[in-house]
Amino acid sequence: MADERANQEIPVYIPPAVTAQRSDNPTKPVTDAPGLRTEWDASTLDGAVSWLEEHAAFLGEWLLPTMQNDIKDRLTGPPGSAAPPFGSFPTAIALSDRHLGHYTRAEGAVQTVAEQLWQTAQALREVKEKYETAEQANRMSAAAFDQLFAAEASSSSGRYDLTGA
Repeated sequence: MADERANQEIPVYIPPAVTAQRSDNPTKPVTDAPGLRTEWDASTLDGAVSWLEEHAAFLGEWLLPTMQNDIKDRLTGPPGSAAPPFGSFPTAIALSDRHLGHYTRAEGAVQTVAEQLWQTAQALREVKEKYETAEQANRMSAAAFDQLFAAEASSSSGRYDLTGA
């Protein structure tokens, strides 16, 4: 029986090769090029705020609870169960702990990204409000942008904290 298993082929998936195309850099500078578009309007900023809020909501309101209800429950076993899901051998317990550690770090990373997306959206919303009039747009400096983003980061941290802390 063992000899039969040793001679069996095991299928292995090999993804197709990815090819990259390279674009050549110009050999001399182009002096009459119009340059990159750097102007913004309110509709562009509205779209960016919507995108940021949608992605923050997806991560914080859908993905995080789903991760907790699905992945974490499988790693910790059913409530009230004495036996770990991978078994009670020392190696199985170590494996379970390692996977739970990976899960905890992934959950924290998703939570951080969701919160930072939300904070950026709120700060960008405020930038847009100040940008809508010419006088305020002229007064906005790089320091003012930094101050807005820093204020939003401190006011909305912990938005997607599922631990209740």
